[in-house]
Amino acid sequence: MKKITVLFLVAAFLMQWFVPLNMIMQQETILHEGTPFKFKTQPIDPNDPFRGKFVVLNYVADRVEVTNGEKWYSGEPVFVRIQEAATGYAEIASLEKVAPIDDKHFVKAEVASVWGDNPTRVTIKYPFERFYMEESKAPKAEAMFRNLWRDSTTNVYGLVVINEGKAALEDVLVDGVSIRDVVMDVD
Repeated sequence: MKKITVLFLVAAFLMQWFVPLNMIMQQETILHEGTPFKFKTQPIDPNDPFRGKFVVLNYVADRVEVTNGEKWYSGEPVFVRIQEAATGYAEIASLEKVAPIDDKHFVKAEVASVWGDNPTRVTIKYPFERFYMEESKAPKAEAMFRNLWRDSTTNVYGLVVINEGKAALEDVLVDGVSIRDVVMDVD
């Protein structure tokens, strides 16, 4: 009986390490093997008491008109093909109900809302809408974002790395400079 208890404790200890390490390894794999895209943003800054301060990013490339007659429903999973526009920012190339097999530049997301029949306008909820920040820097970032969006010459975008349906938000950049560095300069 004592042997079983010890084995159970060892297994529980290993699982506590395996789950977070596996999550970290998945994100690192995406960052090293994926393709980076610049997603133009419109930020909001809420607080999650369990996860800390973060910036919620609303992306310009989160809406698309679909004319193929397919029916889309809020909450359903969707595969979004991403391509780089002439502006250098990401744009939606197409929406798919099943994962594309001929393209690795797609992300699994969720339909946030649908309106209209043909064309149908679909809004996407991406899995990379939250950018977590150090607790002391988040209030500065929030104040800075409010001011940045009044200045139309400032480019704020999320650098998202995409690889075969998975995505990782690597950084948020303001005119090409990491938000972490920009907030440090605000002091």
